[in-house]
Parts: sequence; structure tokens; C-alpha cells
Amino acid sequence: MTANRTTTRFPRLGIATAVLASTTLLLSACSGAAGAAPGAAGAAAGGFATSPVQNRVKVTKDEAAAALLPDAIRRRDTIIIGAGFGAGAPPLGFYADDNKTPIGIEVDVAHLVADKLGVKAQLQVTSWENLFVGLDSAKYDVGLSNITVTEARKEKYDFATYRKDNISFEARKGTGWTVKTRRDIAGKTIAVASGTNQEKILVDWNTSNYSEMILPKLKVGSNGTTFEPGSTPFGIWTFTNQRTTGNPSSAGV
Repeated sequence: MTANRTTTRFPRLGIATAVLASTTLLLSACSGAAGAAPGAAGAAAGGFATSPVQNRVKVTKDEAAAALLPDAIRRRDTIIIGAGFGAGAPPLGFYADDNKTPIGIEVDVAHLVADKLGVKAQLQVTSWENLFVGLDSAKYDVGLSNITVTEARKEKYDFATYRKDNISFEARKGTGWTVKTRRDIAGKTIAVASGTNQEKILVDWNTSNYSEMILPKLKVGSNGTTFEPGSTPFGIWTFTNQRTTGNPSSAGV
């Protein structure tokens, strides 16, 4: 999900899920919206609890699940979780008011998983790209970072899904622009994180548009339009001039 932000201009005319890996297990955001996933408790009305002290929901250990843990994790009594949100991707993962304590929805999920397995959660925040380097080198037991489940990734990683993988376009209010099909991105300048499923969708859509002779050139720029996992357009909550303009399938169809 989180990565370097690039902007691309597309012809006129689109996740992520997190994954849990035991050898290389990924936690994947892919079941219904996070009703069971606790947000930080104690938030003021209409606000968010951003203190490093988070009153999280606790769950009891599942002995059967804990018995399936690799010996190395049981011996250290800690599960090492790679969190690839980098400098921050609210509300999924970001830093508390002390600028050093990771908090957010996925941090809450990480602690729930650890509680259920009867071990401690050790979160190691990294960049999106280095998350997979860490998984491949066994630096992390689990990657939890809004990782979309794709066919290519399933060949390499095991996934455990935990919320629905919605993605959405966000644009300034008053633009009158909506996205219902790939043709709706033609001629638009859209910011997207590099190396993500959203980028792949936009590139694929642009290629299809180009093959149909809808030929505006690709162009780097920014006009306030972004394409991100549906849970991360934090600006919709904090900036009143933003709105969601479309919610395409994370499968890119």
C-alpha cells in the first residue's frame, strides 16, 4: 500500500490487503469492514485517539492456533511483524503524538493476532518495498500492511485475509468527475503509490485505453486526485474539499 508517491496522466477515461505469513505469511485486508478490528479507544467525538497509550481490545489465547506456531516464534515468545506504512498511512498505520509509537487499525489487528496466538507483538515499521525484502529474508514472521491478494503474490506468500479490499479515487469537491469505467481516467492526472496494486490497475487501464486509440500521453503531475485503498483517503475526513469519486474493484475489472 504505502510507497513512493508518483503521479501519472492517463487518457480520458483504479489495495490493498494485508497478509500474514508463518514461513512467509502475509495478513491481508479482505473480509468485511473492520467491525471486529478495534480502533484506538478513547477518541474524542468526531476525532481520533493519537496518544501512544492505546486502550486496545484484548482477546484470549487460542491454544489450537498457538500450537501451530513455528518453534522459533514460540521460543522467543514474540511474533515479529513487518509494517510497511513508512512515514505513515492513516488510519491504517501511523505514528502517535510522540512521533515514535506505531498506532492505527493495522497495529490494532497485529496486537489482536499476537494475543490470540499467546505471544507478544513486535512491530517493525519499514517502507513498502523493504517489507517484502524483509519477508523474503525471514527478517519478519508476518507482513501486515494492506497488501492486496493477487495471483502473483499467492505463488510466493500465504495470506490470511481480515477485511474487504476496497479501493477508491479521491478528488477535490466540485470537479464533477466520477470513475465508473476505465475510460473515465482518460486525460486525468492521478497520484498513486508506486509498486502497488492501484498503480498496476491504472497502467493496465491506460494500456487498454491506448489500444482503443484513446491516446493522451502519460504525464507526471498533480491535481489533487489520488487512487488508494478505500480506508486510506484520510483527507476525506480531515479536508472538507475532498470527496470520493469512484470505488472500482481491486481486481481491476
